[in-house]
Amino acid sequence: MDRMNLGQSIHERKAIEKGTHHQVALNDGTKKLLHLTQETAAQADLVQSLNADSKIPLNQHVAALKRLTKKVAEIAEVGQALQNATAEHIMTTFLSSGSVSHNVQKLLSHFESRLKAIIEHIFETTDTNQNILWKILEECYVQSYNSRGDLHIDNYFAPLYESALGSPYDPDFESEEYYDHESRLDVDPHYAEAERIRQRRERETAQNKN
Repeated sequence: MDRMNLGQSIHERKAIEKGTHHQVALNDGTKKLLHLTQETAAQADLVQSLNADSKIPLNQHVAALKRLTKKVAEIAEVGQALQNATAEHIMTTFLSSGSVSHNVQKLLSHFESRLKAIIEHIFETTDTNQNILWKILEECYVQSYNSRGDLHIDNYFAPLYESALGSPYDPDFESEEYYDHESRLDVDPHYAEAERIRQRRERETAQNKN
C-alpha cells in the first residue's frame, strides 16, 4: 500500500471509530432523555396534586417543586448533549465519506473545527421544518466561495505558502506539508513564482557571504 492510500485508510478508520462513538452517544442520550421525560411527567403530576391540596405542608410542596425543576434542568442538559452529538455525527459522516479523494479528506480535516461551528450554528438556528443538511451545505458553499469565508481555500494554502517563503523544504522530509507544497508548485503559478523568487534570493545571499 502506498503512502497516500495508507494515510487515507488510517483517516477513514479513525473517522469510522469517531462515528461509532457518536452513534453510541446519540443512542445513550435518547434513552436517557426518554427516561427523564417519564420521570419528569410523573413528578409534574405529583406537583399538580400537591397544588390542589391546601393541607400539604409548605416544605413538602417546595421539595416536590425542587425535584421537578431539577428534572427539567437535567432534560435541558441531555438535550444539549444530544445537539452536540448530532453535530459531531454529521461532521464525522462528512469526513468518513468513501466517495471523496485523499486530498479532499485532508481539506475537510483541516477545516474540521470551522465545519463543526457551521453545523452547530445551522442546527441551532434552522427551523425543524427546513432541510437542515441542505442549509449546512448551502452555508459551506457560501463560506468556501467567499474570499473571506471561513472555508475559503486560501485558509488552507496560506500556512503552506508562508512556510515555503520562510524556509526551504527538505526533499528528504516526506511530511504531508512537503507533498502539499510540491503539489501546489505544479498547479499554482503564483505560488511557484514566489518559491522561485525565494530560492533566487537565498542563492544571492549565499553568494554574497562567499
